[in-house]
Amino acid sequence: MSDPTEKKLSQALQRLIEGSPTHPKVRAKLEKRQAEGEPYGMVSFSNVALEAGVSRTLIGHVDCAYPKVRNAILKAKKASPAAETVRALRREIAELKNTQAQLITVCASLRAELDRAKARLVDLGDDPTVKRMGVNFRARPPKKPNA
Repeated sequence: MSDPTEKKLSQALQRLIEGSPTHPKVRAKLEKRQAEGEPYGMVSFSNVALEAGVSRTLIGHVDCAYPKVRNAILKAKKASPAAETVRALRREIAELKNTQAQLITVCASLRAELDRAKARLVDLGDDPTVKRMGVNFRARPPKKPNA
């Protein structure tokens, strides 16, 4: 690591991992996140470049000038607690979507059963039980579909 730019990038990455950036903009971002209760997720290509005082294009794309630093940034991003939180939240979202689909199926089934029961009540309009209910199912206007 004789290249001074690579050394600056590596040191900037290390400061971000430790949570002690020196650049005023990056420090302000960190303080804002800490105030919101989210002190993680400060490692990014933009933040490392800003902290090191170099252009993001040196590390921001696949064929960049400093692939070792880029790989270290990617590794640090995956290892951060924020990344694990995102993975856990994505799993929870998938489970909730699955539960929602099951509930929609149950609701549709119950709705069909209710419609069949109402149709039978209309057919049984002369039944004494139905007459005692005091509801004239034949007189009700058809329900308009929701648009």
